[in-house]
Amino acid sequence: MTRTMAIHLSTPARELVIPRALRLRFATWDGHRGVLPGHEAALALICEGPLHVAALADTPAADARDEAPVDRFLACEEGIATIEPDAVRIAARWAAEAASTEALMALVDQRARLRRRLEEEARALSRRHEIAVQEALSRLKRDPFQ
Repeated sequence: MTRTMAIHLSTPARELVIPRALRLRFATWDGHRGVLPGHEAALALICEGPLHVAALADTPAADARDEAPVDRFLACEEGIATIEPDAVRIAARWAAEAASTEALMALVDQRARLRRRLEEEARALSRRHEIAVQEALSRLKRDPFQ
């Protein structure tokens, strides 16, 4: 029987569970990390990017020797991973799963465009508020007796 681990990827929107993962690889601030079943307990800060997961089918086959690993295509934003011998729990702000690398990269690009647009809107709103405050302060500084 092949030794496996569970991967729980939680975001505010949903939780994705991969019950029979064989290995996981992700980027951290100081390089890439790999996790295999039986890994000692640890914590890791995950960088934005792809998660490389090799897993068996969610339901076991009748003959375990016939099972071949399948690549799962995942990506997430910054988060934290709690590593245990039989499970990895990842908490991230956003995550995506796709059927292929190309589809996954399209989702990541779409998310990046959305984040850029929201940041630009927030900067514009902040600038409008700053201008309004400056105008209000300049009106307060006027001499009321002129």
